[in-house]
Amino acid sequence: TRPVPRPLPTAVGATIAAAVVGNALIGKDDLAWLYGLRQPRMQLPLPGFAAVGIVYYVVLGCVIYRAADRRDRIATRLALVVLALNEVWNLAFFGRRSVRAGFLGIVAFLVPLTALQVAVSRDRTSSLLLAPYTAWVVGYDVPWTLQLWRLNRGPAEGPQQERPMRQRSLRKKVRSSSTRTSGCSRAAKWPPTAGSLQWRRSV
Repeated sequence: TRPVPRPLPTAVGATIAAAVVGNALIGKDDLAWLYGLRQPRMQLPLPGFAAVGIVYYVVLGCVIYRAADRRDRIATRLALVVLALNEVWNLAFFGRRSVRAGFLGIVAFLVPLTALQVAVSRDRTSSLLLAPYTAWVVGYDVPWTLQLWRLNRGPAEGPQQERPMRQRSLRKKVRSSSTRTSGCSRAAKWPPTAGSLQWRRSV
């Protein structure tokens, strides 16, 4: 295989570029949209996702560096593909604001990630570094995005679930209003009885 020039600039440049692009694709409105959805119980708080992201970029940087340093073009290309597709997932999920795209995208993301895990199996250090992230994607990202999709299918789901509650409150208001009206009608019966307000006034 032909050598990959300058392993360190390749690894550092690729990871920093991916991190900058990825953060540029996610704005405050996108985060507000995410945390405005119905959230699974396994949903991480924002600092948790940030910590995972930092570890991810460090791991991928190390994997790219080691692959380029040992002149493994297949592993280097796969690592760069994984790095790029992670940002494509951000674009599909946050850019389109689609929980469906988020789930399907993470399933598709597993293909190059698994291939990378296999490609670095000869390098024990890279394999051990990448394995926890691969396990994270399989054990957390896939079920999380699946539950997020199930809980938020269709834009009309939220209002449809709120509608019965509004109807119940409306019925309560109608019943209380009718009760007050019926009470007034009973108090205004004629002719007045001896103990009624009308009788005392007439006396």
